[in-house]
Amino acid sequence: MTEEIYIEKKAETQEPSDYQELREAALKTVRQLSGNLWTDYNDHDPGITIMDAFNYALTELHYKLSFPVEDYLTNTGSNFNPNDFGLFLPVQVYSTAPVTTSDYCKLFFDRIPEIANIWLRPSPHRLPGTLDIIVDLSPSADPLKRSKTEAKIRKLYNENRNLGEKLGQILFREKQELELWAEIHLTDDANADEILARIYFACAGYFNSGIKYHNMHRLPEKEDDWSILLDGPLMKNGIIDDNSVLPVKKTFYLSDLYSLIKEIKGIRVIENISLKNDSRTFADEITCPDILHTCTVTLPARRQDIQLLLLKNGKEVTVGFSEVQKYFKKLVIKEYGRQNQFADPGKMQVLPQGKYVDFSGYDSIQNDFPDFYGINNKGIPSYYSDDRKAKAKQLKGYLLLFDFVLAGSMQEINQLRDLLQANAHLPAEILPDLGSTIAHYAELVDAGKKNTAIEQSKPFRAGVKNQLFDLLDALYGEKSTLRFLSDFDVYHDPLKQLEQRASFIRNEHRFMPARARGINLQSSQPNDVPGIKQWFAAVLGLPRALELPVTNVFSEYSLRLLSDQEYYKDMRGLLNIDFIMDKLDSNFDKENIFDVPAKEVENPKDNYLGFRHKIYLLHHDIIFESFLRNGIDLRNYKILRPAGNDFILTYHACEQEEWIALGKFEKHDEAIETANQLQQFLIELNLQSENIYLVEHLLLDTNADDRCYTLQICDADGKVQFSLLSPVSRKEIEQLNETAREALTNPRVFEIRESESHNFLILLETEGPDAIYCPQRFDSPEEARLFLENLKPGQFSIHRYCVQDDDALFPYDFMDFNLTAVLPDWSVRFHNTKFRAWCEELLEERRPAYLNINFLWLNATEIRQFEKLYFAWRTALENNTGNKAKSLVLARFIHHHLNKT
Repeated sequence: MTEEIYIEKKAETQEPSDYQELREAALKTVRQLSGNLWTDYNDHDPGITIMDAFNYALTELHYKLSFPVEDYLTNTGSNFNPNDFGLFLPVQVYSTAPVTTSDYCKLFFDRIPEIANIWLRPSPHRLPGTLDIIVDLSPSADPLKRSKTEAKIRKLYNENRNLGEKLGQILFREKQELELWAEIHLTDDANADEILARIYFACAGYFNSGIKYHNMHRLPEKEDDWSILLDGPLMKNGIIDDNSVLPVKKTFYLSDLYSLIKEIKGIRVIENISLKNDSRTFADEITCPDILHTCTVTLPARRQDIQLLLLKNGKEVTVGFSEVQKYFKKLVIKEYGRQNQFADPGKMQVLPQGKYVDFSGYDSIQNDFPDFYGINNKGIPSYYSDDRKAKAKQLKGYLLLFDFVLAGSMQEINQLRDLLQANAHLPAEILPDLGSTIAHYAELVDAGKKNTAIEQSKPFRAGVKNQLFDLLDALYGEKSTLRFLSDFDVYHDPLKQLEQRASFIRNEHRFMPARARGINLQSSQPNDVPGIKQWFAAVLGLPRALELPVTNVFSEYSLRLLSDQEYYKDMRGLLNIDFIMDKLDSNFDKENIFDVPAKEVENPKDNYLGFRHKIYLLHHDIIFESFLRNGIDLRNYKILRPAGNDFILTYHACEQEEWIALGKFEKHDEAIETANQLQQFLIELNLQSENIYLVEHLLLDTNADDRCYTLQICDADGKVQFSLLSPVSRKEIEQLNETAREALTNPRVFEIRESESHNFLILLETEGPDAIYCPQRFDSPEEARLFLENLKPGQFSIHRYCVQDDDALFPYDFMDFNLTAVLPDWSVRFHNTKFRAWCEELLEERRPAYLNINFLWLNATEIRQFEKLYFAWRTALENNTGNKAKSLVLARFIHHHLNKT
């Protein structure tokens, strides 16, 4: 037998719980350590006095450490909130967005009461990723209100739609009523009314069982098993029985129905069982023509419509029809009734409330000593000799070490709430200030060294916070920080990095369940973003995880972002810039060239109008990409002072190897402050510029069915020599691809025909209604035959395309499970090729496995074009007006730029 490797649980030991036990344990240890040194261990021994004072303080500390955990984490005037500490409820982290078709079925059934059963299937006549929904309405649903039910289904689907999927048709199943015929012999003690109800209930369950909730009374042993109860999407009304989520059934067997009825207690023999409709009797099996049609057997509304003969000892048994109906209703309620549901899954777990306890305050152990020691809060007596005063201070200094341990522990307890919260806030001090409780404290402590220790402790406290976040990452299987981000820390200080990580942890319960979720096609709200975008923005610290144009960032300040090409070739000559120099040294002496030191300034975003007019570029309402990136580094600025003139702030344009004048200032300090304001402003613009758009190619499809594929055979020069007469289905194009490949190796399979205009054309007949033809026309059959004889298979290539509404051609698989990520390329991080590669790797790892992801990094000009098309398309999708034209234009843009890359 293989032995498991594991860490043994630490044995529990009984620690001293009160002062007396603690004192006895301490005395025992002191005796062991003192050896042959003489003492009687009584109170007159100063060492014992110190030990007793310390034991009293430890007893108090032990008491303060004995509260329930939630009390330490509860603030004044509030209850314990686990979300504040990154501790999420099971309903928040176990449940997921629907991923499988079974998940969708559960979700629809739980949220839409008119549904008895529901199935999802790949649409047989649309592109891959398109789903049809087939619905069984519940018996109580009004068939005349199907349109309302359909609207509910469409809305719920779009709110929970996965990336790379879209909804095709919503279809409702039609049910054919069947009559059950049989002779059934009962036992002598059988209740005929109840058995008749059970027979029809068994029949209804066999033909149309429907999805159902677990009976809550049958789940006592599972109520605490959250991983089972909360598997899949979060249910609002109950725990769905997975065994009731079954594939759609087209064939029914009388033998199965016979077995179900035979299991009913009280039935002895079943004879001559069959099912009938108006025109036919079924004695073996029933096969429905398709999945949109099914059969059903229900309890008839009238007694005379029951075709079952119940017998006891060969004699017919009379049933009370009203009693049968009551029994039937009881069975339905027991199996499908509201007693199997709950009102709020969030209330399934009771949270500890917590009670605020003030753990602040510490009184020094020195104050517990008798007055003659001269160390308590009364201070050292003035009449003590200098030698005695020095000894008292020595003792105070010695005991101060104990005080720091005890007070530090008390302070840690009081700061535990702040330390464990999922935010960037750090406790103010790690060393307690004991000046208010210890006499002569200032004489005992070196203030400078203490302040140094406090300052040096900040990284330690941040490290403790990061360790806590590491624990939460491990708990949820996420990474709230990535190593490569520290290599590109061009924006943040350590505290901001901590806040970014805390923000990720506070919000991960929102994007964890929705990793594969796409946009809601019925909404164009800015906060409606794909789950992968929400995660990507959180882990990279992007401030704009919204569907808003990044170019609007500049519009807020009346700025226009230009590409370097636009600026240097088109705009610079129109600007009123005094001078541009290649080198500073050749024009200015070294003593007139000044660096720009870092300086704290007001928030430049709020004070933009205060310095905008001082900078030439901003005054002209423009900014160019390389300046946006490199302007965040103060080393790229210099302050010049021509002899006797104002100070000039200049910027080094590295790409052009030139210096550009940004503005003139009367004072040197004003130039420094403006440079720092500009730098901080550019950092903010860089941050705000980083965003990502995800375009699902399937949503760009404009066809009503899958007859949208065509084929072209091109020569070595790319000229089309053969093509299809009209688009075909996906299955047909795959067959035609092989047909065309074989035909090129055997040109004799082509036919030469005379057209109505008396010229000749070449055709290849196929098994389907379409044909491969040569668009070139020939004056004679011989000329056409010569063309065929000169065909060389190696010089031709076969291309398959997806055809959109205006005959636009896209690659065959362009719409198939493809996702394009569009990102701006101008920020400091996004312009770096290494950082881009890491971003692409992140998205590759996070994308759903069934999707292929492409990447487009666009400059300012291209992003402006893209955003104009993208947001017009999103609006068209929401309103369902003009979306075909908008989809086609966006598809062309993406296809064009993907080809460029």
